[in-house]
Amino acid sequence: VRKTHPTLQPLWRKLETSLSLDRAQLQEHKDKVVRQLIEASDQGAFLDNEPLAETLQQSKFFLAVLMRRRADAEKEADTLRETVENLRIPARRGALVLHAAAAMRRAEPAC
Repeated sequence: VRKTHPTLQPLWRKLETSLSLDRAQLQEHKDKVVRQLIEASDQGAFLDNEPLAETLQQSKFFLAVLMRRRADAEKEADTLRETVENLRIPARRGALVLHAAAAMRRAEPAC
């Protein structure tokens, strides 16, 4: 049903793209933190490393934003799944009616 319903396809694509971009941003941020941690360990001064402290502070904000987006995306995905499921019910009924009509057409008359 998702493939046949024209309004749902762009919504699914938008949701998947958004989640993919968030994953890429998270990976970039993790790489930055790890790189700065390695640099700080080479210098032997974790507490005096101002860029590392700023990056870790930004991490708190960044992760809060990503968690909020992730929760919103899960709600949207649930809504889309529910919509798809609601569209399947009439589709199943229609398929059953067509199957029954075809079976009745093939049946021989009793008289």
